[in-house]
Amino acid sequence: MEKVGRLLVHRRLSVMAAGLGMILVLPFLGLGFQVDDYFHRAAFLEPAALDGLFGSPFSSLFNFADGDAERTNELVARGMFPWFTQPEVKIHYWRPLTVATHWLDYTLWPDAPWLMHVQSLLWFGAAIFLVSVLYRRLMGPALAAGIASVLFAIDDAHSLPAGWIANRNSLVALVFGVSALILHDRWRSEGKTRLAPLAFALFALALLAKEGAIAVCAYLFAYAVVLERGPWLRRMGSLVPYGIIVILWRAYYQSAGYGASGSSALVDPLTSPLMYLRGLSFRAPLFLTGQFAFPPTDFHTFSPPSAQPYFVLWSVAVLIVLLPFFIPLVRKQAIARFWALGLMLCLIPICSTGPMDRLLDFCGIGAMGLLGQFFVTVRAGELRVSTGWLRRGLRPVYWIMFSIHVVVAPLLFVGMMYLFAFASGIAIEAVDRALPRDEDLSEKTVI
Repeated sequence: MEKVGRLLVHRRLSVMAAGLGMILVLPFLGLGFQVDDYFHRAAFLEPAALDGLFGSPFSSLFNFADGDAERTNELVARGMFPWFTQPEVKIHYWRPLTVATHWLDYTLWPDAPWLMHVQSLLWFGAAIFLVSVLYRRLMGPALAAGIASVLFAIDDAHSLPAGWIANRNSLVALVFGVSALILHDRWRSEGKTRLAPLAFALFALALLAKEGAIAVCAYLFAYAVVLERGPWLRRMGSLVPYGIIVILWRAYYQSAGYGASGSSALVDPLTSPLMYLRGLSFRAPLFLTGQFAFPPTDFHTFSPPSAQPYFVLWSVAVLIVLLPFFIPLVRKQAIARFWALGLMLCLIPICSTGPMDRLLDFCGIGAMGLLGQFFVTVRAGELRVSTGWLRRGLRPVYWIMFSIHVVVAPLLFVGMMYLFAFASGIAIEAVDRALPRDEDLSEKTVI
């Protein structure tokens, strides 16, 4: 244990954590293409096969439906959407920076998916390294920062972003978003004003990788409220440039026709606030339970509708049990309050869509930071709980959390990606087997 402790405070811990996460991804290099990857490949290499229904990859790679009823009906007729799809549905994302990484794939190694996986692996390693740097900046080169770094590296929520080429957007957004947070801290804590414009630029790039990078604002706000000192006006003033970037980004995003509407699974909180709040009420507990406990949130999304309420009830029950053990930690330590506040605010954007662990990219930063503090504080006997049953339950909760995040998480990391690849492979093979092999198939309509 002493040797492990020395490794967790080693000055090269960030590199070691990144290496650990990349080792977990190595088995994915041979998985090839999955689901959306086939569409991405066609968009870059065989645009004629899409019959003009999609434009340039830089504007259409994440254009699942743009609200054009005629186009959506044509996609339904071609079998790209199920027959019950609403004609006016819109699921259209603007991610030019991520698209540029796919353009690199299909320009340099179009027939080598393993090299595309290697690029994702490198983005994942960079993300872990930067998150670890952030932990060590805010928590010091202490044991808690080391534990948090390792927990983030092996968190099973990162399985699909790291192993599914089409989900690389989460990793690219993490790299630029966390870089912005690091430079923001250097600007505010060290007075290095010259770094501020670079922090703003990196935040803008994160938004161009994935709209979910808006979660960076959760940690910026938590930083100003919890960690920064000085007059409130000055602290809140540091957030204004980021707010201007968000306003400009959102204005273009909406004016150019990007966004989500017409679907209960993807809800824009600005255009459908009541529907969003309804989703928030049950999605937030599911996401939190998926992040801290078990099962993964994907179990709810892909379970029969009759079973889904039971997943919600389980999630609420788990949170009721866990909260009393974390509240004393949050009250006692400012850094724990920072992680907790950032984590909770990160839920706001992701609760606009169906619960899946792969959306927990930015939430995981706060969650693993909080768990790192929890493990160290409990092991040192410094976490004071008020009632007898809480004191008796503290050690069991500690070991349950340890088992889930240290023992089970890396197994799930590999298992969830292989399960996803297996399920998608079965679906594609089933469709392929169902297709007739007649020589005159080109003159017929396949239903």
